[in-house]
Amino acid sequence: MEYKISNAYCKRVWDDISARYADQDHFLQAAGLVLETISPVVDKMPQLEATAVLERLVEPERIIMFRVPWTDDKGVAHVNRGSVQQCYWTLQRRSPFLSRSRFGRS
Repeated sequence: MEYKISNAYCKRVWDDISARYADQDHFLQAAGLVLETISPVVDKMPQLEATAVLERLVEPERIIMFRVPWTDDKGVAHVNRGSVQQCYWTLQRRSPFLSRSRFGRS
């Protein structure tokens, strides 16, 4: 998904997190929407870059990795990986904690 991020600082933060969390679609969607929304505010407040506010804002509070072992109908054992990311964003409307479970593509 493409986001209309006009501010250069917001764009640098977006490029960094989209490279670091390329496999976390839900997290990138939420972070992209936040950066797109606050980009006009960051234009008016250049001091946010000096204090690294956006880097702290979009970094997940915790990432929990887990495995899901299972056996198919033929008796073959498999192990899938999953993850949960929790972010505390005061800008989020629904809940202060964003938690998403994500299973690997395998």
